Amino acid sequence: MFLIISSYIVSTAQVDPHRAQHSEWVQKYIQSGDFIIAGPRRGKIGGVILSKSMDKDRLMRILAEDSFVMEDLVEMQIVDFDAPFAADAFKALQEM
Repeated sequence: MFLIISSYIVSTAQVDPHRAQHSEWVQKYIQSGDFIIAGPRRGKIGGVILSKSMDKDRLMRILAEDSFVMEDLVEMQIVDFDAPFAADAFKALQEM
């Protein structure tokens, strides 16, 4: 899996005009099953996405489609990890 943590590198006033397009992009990949969960960070400082396991090149192509990335509004930290431990309600995520 990948944990993607984005941080705004510009003011929220510069981010706001791109939110609708960004939200459509997130929904596209939630619906495709590539993203498991996503949402804004508290304090409006960026966002977090949990994606299923995939080839990192594919992930980078997906991230490049994001309006926040295209407009150079965010920095992204990408954490590639395995999840051998999970609460019962999340056991299915271990197979993603």
